[in-house]
Amino acid sequence: MKVAVQIEHLDPARGGAETYAALLCRDLVSHGIDVEVQAASWRDPPPGVRMVRVPVRGATRWRRWISFCEGCRRLARAGGADRVLAINRGGGMDVFQPHGGTVAGSQRQNVRRRRGAVARALCRAAYRLGPKAVAARRIDAAMYASGAVPVALSRMVADDMVRVHGVPRDRIRLLYNGVDTERFHPEVLAGLRDEARRAWGLPPEAVVFALVAHNFALKGVDALVRAAERLAPGRDVRFLVAGRGRPGPYLRRARPEARRRFVFTGPVPEVERVYAAADAYVHPTWYDPCSLVVLEAMAGGLPVVTTRFNGAGELVEEGVAGVVLESPADLEGLARALGDLLDGDRRRAMGRAARRIAERHPWSRHFTELRRILLEAGP
Repeated sequence: MKVAVQIEHLDPARGGAETYAALLCRDLVSHGIDVEVQAASWRDPPPGVRMVRVPVRGATRWRRWISFCEGCRRLARAGGADRVLAINRGGGMDVFQPHGGTVAGSQRQNVRRRRGAVARALCRAAYRLGPKAVAARRIDAAMYASGAVPVALSRMVADDMVRVHGVPRDRIRLLYNGVDTERFHPEVLAGLRDEARRAWGLPPEAVVFALVAHNFALKGVDALVRAAERLAPGRDVRFLVAGRGRPGPYLRRARPEARRRFVFTGPVPEVERVYAAADAYVHPTWYDPCSLVVLEAMAGGLPVVTTRFNGAGELVEEGVAGVVLESPADLEGLARALGDLLDGDRRRAMGRAARRIAERHPWSRHFTELRRILLEAGP
């Protein structure tokens, strides 16, 4: 069997959909499947994979998106693959997996996160009229109208597929992200804990909450800083934030007491060190189809605090393995959840429950199900 995987760019080091695509390709190759990746660019592709360049033209990003989809359709029509899987966007595919969720859902949540009616109105207008935003929605609509089998990473994403694009629910395949339960094992993290805390200047006795994100605005760093201001003084509480975002705007708005509690590391390639340094994981996101970092933290035995705008929150047993808030805007609820996790016994019990949940979602299970979906998607 030959499978073509369409993804605009493939660089496993970039995270997100690109890391996912590399993991998928490795799994397919390990099961004797001939894999071809159709991409506009790539770096360090997985071994055993044939790379095919999709010619892309256009002076703007949205024109390059359209060009990529057209190129993918030409390759699909040329044949050669038994099944075609498009990740985020493509053409002529049998299966479509929007790793970033629906465009409409993402745009809706970006509007919601703006503070103030004027800011929300301006953002809404930009999405309604801006050529890039319009093109993104049209491309997304074409993916769902293509007849390909859509794979949703969460019920939240599936609901948007039905509501926005009119996809019959029985056509949608629900498949949560997986996680490497060995790399992020609690015993592995325990061996890294002391060194990680020393490296970032975190006292051994401090209660540390971690957050891993690159888009600080979307992932709720502002909400976290504001909730930290509501924590009672006296306890040594720290917040470890890893990622490419710029911390300056958030710290400048914070009160001095809250500011001293935050450590921003920049990007951390070995993300398990971040979880190792932490006692709990907090992810007050405005939009995540199914956050992989939340699953990694749970696999590491950390209780999690997230929101209902995160598909991974559907896997968290409320009050047992963590807390799922209605919105990042619920600052009192976020502060209360953080305060409750200062109780060591409660934190450890929730962490054990989180690990048990993660063990039910290894990557092997995810990819086994995806191979079945690919097999059934053909004529």
